[in-house]
Amino acid sequence: MAGERGPKVLPATAQSVSTIEVQASSPQRPSAEEVRQFRHLLAVTITAGVTLGLLLFVAFRLLDAWRRGDPPATAVASAASLECEDGECLLESQTIPRCGDGDTCDAEGAQCLCLAPMRCVDRSCNAPPKEPPVCTDPEVRKLLSELSVKCKGNFDTCPEDDLQNFAISSATFDSTLARFDNSITVHFNHGTPPLDDRAWPPEEIRQHYLARLDTPRNREILEEAKVILMISRSSGNAQDKKNLFFSQVRGRFVRSLLGDLANTPDARSRIMPKVKSLPLGARKVLAVSDLHERLGNQVITWSAKTDRALRQGIEEYDSLGPSQQEWVRKITNQVTFIIPINCELPAAGQ
Repeated sequence: MAGERGPKVLPATAQSVSTIEVQASSPQRPSAEEVRQFRHLLAVTITAGVTLGLLLFVAFRLLDAWRRGDPPATAVASAASLECEDGECLLESQTIPRCGDGDTCDAEGAQCLCLAPMRCVDRSCNAPPKEPPVCTDPEVRKLLSELSVKCKGNFDTCPEDDLQNFAISSATFDSTLARFDNSITVHFNHGTPPLDDRAWPPEEIRQHYLARLDTPRNREILEEAKVILMISRSSGNAQDKKNLFFSQVRGRFVRSLLGDLANTPDARSRIMPKVKSLPLGARKVLAVSDLHERLGNQVITWSAKTDRALRQGIEEYDSLGPSQQEWVRKITNQVTFIIPINCELPAAGQ
C-alpha cells in the first residue's frame, strides 16, 4: 500500500533558476550615486535650455530693432547708470527728455526740460540769440558775398547747380550756415525714403515729422525768410550714385512736408518759391561735431524715441562704443537741413 508522499524536493539547479527569475522580476532601486548624477544632468539640461531661450530672445529683439532702424540701446545713454521707463533706457539725469527749439516748457503736461543754453520764454523753449546778429556776422557776410557772385545778387534766380558746386567746394559752407540758429535738421532711417516705388512713409511716421515741423514759430520763420536752403545728404560711399539719389528723394520728401505746412494757396506762395534744393549725396561728410553746434536748433527724426536717442547720442558721442558712434554718424548724414536765411545778399566783395 502506498503511503502518503512527502514534499517534492527540486534539484539544486532548478532552485537556482527559480531564484534568479524572482529576482529579475523585482525592480531594483537606483543607488544614491545614480540619483545624484541624474539630478545633476537634469539641472544642466534645464539651465542650458533657459540660456538658449534667452539668447534666442535677445537675438530676435536685436534683429527686429535692426530691421526697424531703432537706435542701439547705448546710443541713448553713456556708460553711466541708467533708468528705464516703458522699455526705454535713458540717462538717469534725463529721464524727462531735453526740449528742442520751440517745444512747450514750464507748463502743465510739458514733456521735456528746457536746459541751458536754451531758455524758456512764454512757455516756449528757445535757443539764445547768437552774437553778433547772424546777418552782420563777418563770416556770414563773407559767405553771402560769395553766394551773391554765384546768384548774381538774387537768391530767386540762383541756379541750384551753382549752389551745389559752391556748397561742395567751400571749406566754410557748413560751419558758417551753422550760425543760423533757426535751422532744422530732418533725419532719416537707413535706406529711406526707398528708391523704388514702395509706399512710404507709414502714416504715423509722416505725422511725427509734420507735427515737429508744424509750429507757429516755424511758420513765421519760413514765411519771413528771404531764401530757404534745403541741403540733403546721405551716408556711405560718395562714388555710389545711389547715395546721391537718396539725398534727392529726402529733399523731395521734406519739400512735400513744407507743402503740407503751407496748407493754403497764400501760405504756399510765401514759402515754396523760396526753397532752394541742394542734394549733395555723400560727397561731403558732415562730422558729428558739426551737428553738435546745431543742438540749440530743431533735430527731428522719424519717432519721438529716436529724437531723444540722436540728441543724446550727439551730446554723449565721445563716451559711446564704436557701433553706437557709427549709428550716430550715419543718422547725422542721413539728413535734410532746412536753413531759413533772412538776410539780404550783399554786393559782391562786401
